[in-house]
Amino acid sequence: MHFYIHIPFCESKCNYCAFTSLKKNDYEKAYFKALKEDIVFQLKQFNIQSNQIKTLFIGGGTPSCVNAYNYEDIFKILYPLLDKNVEISCE
Repeated sequence: MHFYIHIPFCESKCNYCAFTSLKKNDYEKAYFKALKEDIVFQLKQFNIQSNQIKTLFIGGGTPSCVNAYNYEDIFKILYPLLDKNVEISCE
């Protein structure tokens, strides 16, 4: 199983970028709340079990521009499902 998390926040919009993005802090709290709810829903829908996630890709936007604490609950949810050799990328 490969898992992608889209973080649509950026410090500023790059002129070449066609992806949906929002200015940092616009809707950030609401987005991460909805993201956590959606992750839980999707994991149940696809019956993801422990050690099944082989790759975790976090992209966007600029995922590193948001506060790290926003990821804490997400990783608490995902940690038991990650393979011991999981590859995690953040772009």
